[in-house]
Amino acid sequence: MASARIQGLTMPKWGLSMNRGKVVQWLVSEGSSVTAEMDIVEVESEKITGAVPTPAAGILRRQVASPGDDLPVGAL
Repeated sequence: MASARIQGLTMPKWGLSMNRGKVVQWLVSEGSSVTAEMDIVEVESEKITGAVPTPAAGILRRQVASPGDDLPVGAL
């Protein structure tokens, strides 16, 4: 039986000056199946708002951050 590999999704860095981002909304619910490169969370920085895609296909097991959370680049 093959074990599923857990893949983390981190706050992206969109540009040299970006050091934080805010979670605007989740586009996918916990427990939902996702495909690779599917947009699952909307993030806002000082300069841009955009969707963050999944790094791999699988099931979204847990949303660590909540809408409104302000996180440093690289945070889960």
